[in-house]
Amino acid sequence: MARYRCHRCGELHQMMFAFHAPTPEQYLRIPESDRAKRAVLSEETCEIDGKNYFLRGLVQIPVKDGPEPFQWGVWVSVGELPYRRALDIWLEEGREKEPAYPGALATELPDYPPTTGLKVMVHTRPVGQRPLLEVAAADHPLAVERRDGVTMTRVREINEFFVHGPIEKPAEPPPAAEPIPPAAPIEPQATKSPLKKSSRGASGRYRRTMGH
Repeated sequence: MARYRCHRCGELHQMMFAFHAPTPEQYLRIPESDRAKRAVLSEETCEIDGKNYFLRGLVQIPVKDGPEPFQWGVWVSVGELPYRRALDIWLEEGREKEPAYPGALATELPDYPPTTGLKVMVHTRPVGQRPLLEVAAADHPLAVERRDGVTMTRVREINEFFVHGPIEKPAEPPPAAEPIPPAAPIEPQATKSPLKKSSRGASGRYRRTMGH
């Protein structure tokens, strides 16, 4: 197994080339007390409320300078018909000849713009292998990485995220205060008496003074 020196802590860690989500995002939104009666979750499939269907799949990303591809293990939401079809041919040899069918990502991946709901095409693979997912939105960073590949630097960044969490960005300094324009000069007023009275109490704007 490859190892890398972490740029954030300086320690050596094992390099992982796959990270897998254990459940669909929608499953996590169900209160824990309701999950047993609302959802049926297995290692490879999930049904919620008898009308939402999910399969496990892989988004495979080529690593240009690495020993193997990087893989995101995700869940994909599919319609009832392709879901039932996938179950029917689960152990059938030659199932990889099935046509691709549409779905939507049901996993929120870190360090990307939102991924839940991204449209994908689901490609069935031989028995024992999870389907490959092709992201439809060509300009989404996940689709760009899947199409163009990444370097080991990117794989290390993903590994460091899972070890240490997101990098905290320094707080931005508050905007500079706008300069206050100088006050207009006050015209002097004539005084009828040298004795100045206070009519504002303790406010300090006026005070008692002795005449000369």
